[in-house]
Amino acid sequence: MLITCVSTRWNSEYLMIKRIIEELDNVNEVLYHNKNHKKLYLRPSDKEMMKIFCETFEPFFNLTKKISSEKYPSSNSVIYSIFSLRKKYSSSTCDNNIIKFVKLLILESLNWYVREYKILDNSSLILASFLTPNRKKFAIIEDLLTRQQYFEKAKAAIKVLINSQIFKFPIEQVDDTDKLNDSLDDSNYLSKPLDKKEINTALDKELES
Repeated sequence: MLITCVSTRWNSEYLMIKRIIEELDNVNEVLYHNKNHKKLYLRPSDKEMMKIFCETFEPFFNLTKKISSEKYPSSNSVIYSIFSLRKKYSSSTCDNNIIKFVKLLILESLNWYVREYKILDNSSLILASFLTPNRKKFAIIEDLLTRQQYFEKAKAAIKVLINSQIFKFPIEQVDDTDKLNDSLDDSNYLSKPLDKKEINTALDKELES
């Protein structure tokens, strides 16, 4: 069964072309035996061009599919995906003029959405990337200064979160159990809260690790 391109559905054009390639022999069979559509018969050169288009759109398809998943959180993939797509579509050394143009359109559309919705300035998305072990250092970003800026933004977001009202209970240090009072007074077993300076010092040390 063939797939129809729907303007309101992401990647439908990519899926349509991919399915035509998969069913090309059957499609050509139908076209060839229909006098009204015989001129639409797809030649080998058409197939090659469609393959190139599919290869061009495939990175975008894979990443948007991953981000759109409802089975697992994907906010930690957004920053990585944007920089990854930029890198893929900025490279056009071996491409013909048509593919270069397509890549440019994709890149311009991507950058427009990024600017319009301030995606790369979203502290929640930055923090989500930072809290993912294999993306903590923002290695996908080639510019070292930009990478360091994201690292600092992530640390700042954590400090804001720690000091916000979300954490209603103070961060506490556990006393040595050997020194605990054996009386029945529960207050003797409550840990002593760390002061804000100690919290920030410990946090800075942990974030640098």
